[in-house]
Amino acid sequence: NIVVATQAINGTCLSPCETFSLNDVVGERTQARGYRTAIVFENGLKTPGIGGGVSQVTGTLFNAAALAGLSIREVHPHSRPVAYLPLGRDATVAYGAKDLKFVNNTGHPMYISYSFQNNTLRAILFGASKGNRQITLTPRTRVLGEGKIRAELYRTIRQDGNVVSKERLFRHLYQWKPGT
Repeated sequence: NIVVATQAINGTCLSPCETFSLNDVVGERTQARGYRTAIVFENGLKTPGIGGGVSQVTGTLFNAAALAGLSIREVHPHSRPVAYLPLGRDATVAYGAKDLKFVNNTGHPMYISYSFQNNTLRAILFGASKGNRQITLTPRTRVLGEGKIRAELYRTIRQDGNVVSKERLFRHLYQWKPGT
């Protein structure tokens, strides 16, 4: 499933002001399109579903887009923490219901390179340099009880060492039944 999704994304070019939609690029996850049954999360429960694993692709690309300073239009964290990304930095999709969308706000064309080798996902966004710019993502989490965690993800953009932007990318409540 990861290979099928990354092959669909790899080589995507975004024009300035163009919106990327993971669901539009990857398409519906069906057996006819090569996707297989794997574990997915539904309402906080682990269950078999077509296309399980595509959320790893989504989370990796979300982090690349956020760290590139792109305008995030839509992102949905999981219902429960995942092992492959830090709490508050994950993202999931569900065709027709949840999407990952971001806008190429760089003023220049952008190219998405995606690879999956040796069990390592890598999303690289190529485009015009913004000079001496540093971007950090900072999750803030708070345990509210068993199976309940509040998370907020903040992005800070510094230019030449000075903070030029700080924004909250999302606020989310992870909620699940422990042991399920």
